[in-house]
Amino acid sequence: MKKILFVFVLVAVIATGTAFASPVHPTGLGIGGMWGGNIQGGVLHDTGALSLKLPSMPVFWALSFGKGPYFGIQGDVYLLGFNILPFMGFYLGVGGYGNIDLRHQDAALGIGFRVPIGLTFQFINFLELFVDVAPSYGVSIWTHHDGGYNFPDPFNSNSWGWPIEIGFRVWL
Repeated sequence: MKKILFVFVLVAVIATGTAFASPVHPTGLGIGGMWGGNIQGGVLHDTGALSLKLPSMPVFWALSFGKGPYFGIQGDVYLLGFNILPFMGFYLGVGGYGNIDLRHQDAALGIGFRVPIGLTFQFINFLELFVDVAPSYGVSIWTHHDGGYNFPDPFNSNSWGWPIEIGFRVWL
């Protein structure tokens, strides 16, 4: 619980005076793709995603998809951003996610929050490459093929995740 409180306090301190600051990202419409791998409970789960930034919103979106089917959505607002080199920037944000997983005999619905910490690279003005890690905390409701279900357990080690994302955006 102390860790969760620390994350919220850290985000609030950083957000003071820097809300929606992201000088390291271009403005306009950004669309691309990304690969995301999440280490959760000692297992790597990976998905492909569509990366999207609409010019009218401060939110960076990702839509995940996979066989089975699997569908996920995440939205991040970058609170802090600065350039390290002319072509490389650092960003820190806060966001949330939700997903529906029907890949196995059991089904799951998950929601949670995340704190993306990343680097962005722009060697060409219209093309952005990025990599980040987004420590996350969430809960899932699982249904079993035998008709049972599990309520979320917020103290379970599987509630914590460590997504690593690598992707690109083309800015129009």
